[in-house]
Amino acid sequence: MMSSAPPYGLKTLAETTSRVSARGLRARDCGEPMSVGQQEVGPTMVGDEHSDQHLMDYLGAIKRNMLGNHFWEYYVNDAPRIVLDKLEKYGYRVVSMTGVGQTLVWCLHKE
Repeated sequence: MMSSAPPYGLKTLAETTSRVSARGLRARDCGEPMSVGQQEVGPTMVGDEHSDQHLMDYLGAIKRNMLGNHFWEYYVNDAPRIVLDKLEKYGYRVVSMTGVGQTLVWCLHKE
C-alpha cells in the first residue's frame, strides 16, 4: 500500500507570502500548514521604493508602507509562481533559489 506521507521524511511546508524584486524573491511563513507539492500563495512582495516603476506597473504592484516599517514596498496578490512566470515573459531568468529558515529567496537576472 502506498503511503500518503511526503518523501524523504518531510511532513509539511508552511503556507507562505513572498517578496520578489529584480534582485530576488522571498517568501515568509504565514503559519498555515501546506503539504509538500502544493504551491505557495500570495500576496507576493515584489519591490521597494527604489524599484523600476515600469516593472512594478507590469506586475500590477501596489505600493504600501506597513506600520512600523521605515520603508515602502510593492506587493501583488499573486502567488510567487505567477510572478515568476510574468518576470520570465519580461526577460528575467531564475539564477538560483534557496531557503533561509522559513524564508524562500529566488535570485533573478535579466539579459
